Amino acid sequence: MDIDVKKETKKLIWITLGLLFSVPFIVITFIIVYIVISGISSVYSKNANVPKGYYDFYESLGRNTNGNYLDYGEYYYKGASTVLKDDIYQVVKEEDINKIKDIFTNVKELMKKEDRQKEYDFDDTVISKGDYFYLNERGKHKYIIYFFDMDSNTLYYVNLK
Repeated sequence: MDIDVKKETKKLIWITLGLLFSVPFIVITFIIVYIVISGISSVYSKNANVPKGYYDFYESLGRNTNGNYLDYGEYYYKGASTVLKDDIYQVVKEEDINKIKDIFTNVKELMKKEDRQKEYDFDDTVISKGDYFYLNERGKHKYIIYFFDMDSNTLYYVNLK
């Protein structure tokens, strides 16, 4: 059996060239698919309890030095109807304002203490009668609060656990 060395060498060259061009193509395709999937998933909040329908958001998720988690988020809506269709929210009354302000003041102090004040820009002067909120207190300084400002159509979220 005679082997044609030239013919076999050409075959090996073509196979090698094929692999050289197909591997980068496969890698590039994988990278593009990964970027697209990552981009789609990052369009939405990691907080599943935030009502969908916001057009933009900001989140700061993190662990404090004392081992607790302090998460803060702002979710921007075009109107209140998306958020308020959820029956968990109640109208802010005059007697609720100080309690809500105290919570956000506490969060501001914690963020400052943890050197995370750049991640938090809540202005408690936006809290007023007619806004909406949901508060779940789970012990001293452990709570979840959603506060919806009617003037800016912004939902603010804090989870201290």
